[in-house]
Amino acid sequence: SDRFTDSSLVYQGVARGLGVEAVRRVHDVACAGLWPHVTFLLDIDPEVGQARAAERGGVDRLEAAGREFHERVRAAYLEI
Repeated sequence: SDRFTDSSLVYQGVARGLGVEAVRRVHDVACAGLWPHVTFLLDIDPEVGQARAAERGGVDRLEAAGREFHERVRAAYLEI
């Protein structure tokens, strides 16, 4: 699966401040307790990632969220 629960925990639970436990409970109900067995993380410095996105053009709302937001996202993924 592309992204799945880890991205929800990171983007909504941490970076958007909804709380990891709240997102985890919603996931448990929505996915009937199904959790990934393995996650592969491709790590990149947020500044490099934002520069690459800007080069492609057409920055979306997540890419436009700013460096601080992307640093929170990266830190949360690394913690997982």
